[in-house]
Amino acid sequence: MPVLPLLLGAALAATPIEPVLQKHAPAQAPALLQLAQDEADALVTALGASGARADGLREAYQEQLAANLWAKDRAGFPLDAARIDRTIIRYERFKLQRYVTAGVFPKRYFGYVDLDWDTAADEATMMRVAHDAAAEINAWLGERGTAWRVTDAEIIVTFIAEGGALLLGERNALKDQVHPIYDIGLDDIASGSSEFGGLITRLDRRFGTGVGEIVTWVDGEPYLSRHMTFEEAVLGTALMWVWEKEICAKKLAKEGRPPLEGRPPEDQFILGSLVYNSGILFSEGRLGMIRDFRTGGYLDEASRANVKRRTALNLLAPDGALQELAMGLGYRDQLTSWNAVYHIMQRWGGYAGIMAFTDVFTPDGALREVPPEPPPPQVVHPEPTPVAPAAEPPAPTGCATTRPPGLWLLGLYFIWLATRFSSRRLVISSSLPRTAN
Repeated sequence: MPVLPLLLGAALAATPIEPVLQKHAPAQAPALLQLAQDEADALVTALGASGARADGLREAYQEQLAANLWAKDRAGFPLDAARIDRTIIRYERFKLQRYVTAGVFPKRYFGYVDLDWDTAADEATMMRVAHDAAAEINAWLGERGTAWRVTDAEIIVTFIAEGGALLLGERNALKDQVHPIYDIGLDDIASGSSEFGGLITRLDRRFGTGVGEIVTWVDGEPYLSRHMTFEEAVLGTALMWVWEKEICAKKLAKEGRPPLEGRPPEDQFILGSLVYNSGILFSEGRLGMIRDFRTGGYLDEASRANVKRRTALNLLAPDGALQELAMGLGYRDQLTSWNAVYHIMQRWGGYAGIMAFTDVFTPDGALREVPPEPPPPQVVHPEPTPVAPAAEPPAPTGCATTRPPGLWLLGLYFIWLATRFSSRRLVISSSLPRTAN
């Protein structure tokens, strides 16, 4: 095994991540340990920590890094030097730093697009359907003269965030029994289906699905006719994204602000997501605050201002979050909340993490490689069971044929029974009174 360089110092020499690094990337273990130290130093510098707070922050980072690495090792996830470098060492620095400045830690979504482990087949389906749906939708948008477009990354991240993560994980057994609203967040499916009926028909024809039959109308009221399949849930998310993004484009035009099509992909995703989840078009200043992960102070103030009407957000302003981490208190539990910016910060963090720590998408949000269609199932015809050769007939014993002796006696017995029965019938019949002729 490679000897750990002395320049790493005693602290990192005793780090609990070294055994896992030696197991999965022995040749690169010293370089990865050095990277972990460099990332810790960069984190301290970026957050302006010093003294005891800097030491506590380094320790908090190393604890999160070790927890992530050990959890993947124990679960048997595929690990190599490149994955450890980007999705663990660098990502944990990204997560901790964004938690302090944004108030909310980013979702970790890149595990749903790596085509690894037991979710690989369903991930491939999700990515393939999203890519093909985006192409079909963009062709439709072009035909109607719409300038903006949708991307693979927008659809996939929105699907994962709205419930696809559960369908790929703990609810995988129910992936073809998807409730459009409760399971995948298509709250406006009735309105979207009514407005984009032609596009739905086009997608159903392309994919052989039945999204158009999910919503039925009775006396002017919409009803859900059935659950969705996994593919239909991805398509439903794509359709809802188009619907919400169009609302966003109209709101921007009404306010005289720069159009969607002239904005970078990340701004389109953030603005579209805000409208998707709240129906509100936030200011350019708030957009920049979200993009740059600087929402910690804003969210803390919003939580305090609404304390009498809303449940307090489980977060702190940057200085308080930094203090808690330095004290070894770790991250706060952060579930979905009532605040749209809080909600989108989690989603935007997941999008930014995929872009920064994987090569799945191009900067414009297109899949670099589209998973191929799975081969048709092979029908394997089993080899016929060989028939054993017929046994030689036994040698005759006491009879000229192989028929068992005494069978003729059984035949005579049945004839005798039939005669007795027939005679009895005649006796009974003769005792009945005769009728007049």
